[in-house]
Amino acid sequence: MDTPQLVHQIGEVLSKTRVGRLSPVVYVFDDDVDPSNDSDLLWALATRVHPSLRQEQWHGKIMPWYPCFTEEELHSGWGAVVVHDGLLPAEGHGRAPSATFEGVFPAELRAKVLAAEAESADDAGSNASH
Repeated sequence: MDTPQLVHQIGEVLSKTRVGRLSPVVYVFDDDVDPSNDSDLLWALATRVHPSLRQEQWHGKIMPWYPCFTEEELHSGWGAVVVHDGLLPAEGHGRAPSATFEGVFPAELRAKVLAAEAESADDAGSNASH
């Protein structure tokens, strides 16, 4: 299942339940984002959510006391639940490599760097014993 399909299923479930309609805006992120951590959450909102794409809306009953809705929506009791897809593409399907030593550099270069690091550590150890 790709991310649009998953987000669509989440939206369908939320739009069909009273509890699901309590939050008119929902963001779906990968498990590398801790929603209880303000820094993680703000970072994910700024970097993983496209401003106008990768979102779906479901229209239905709304909570009439939410000020985010228009007067017309509040009066009719009808509005949207929006689910934003903040998920990364699957590996091999457009996901950028992790910004780590392993994710950015090819194996051959990593091996050279690690060998040079080990040699440097050996030299430092033999100099310290003199």
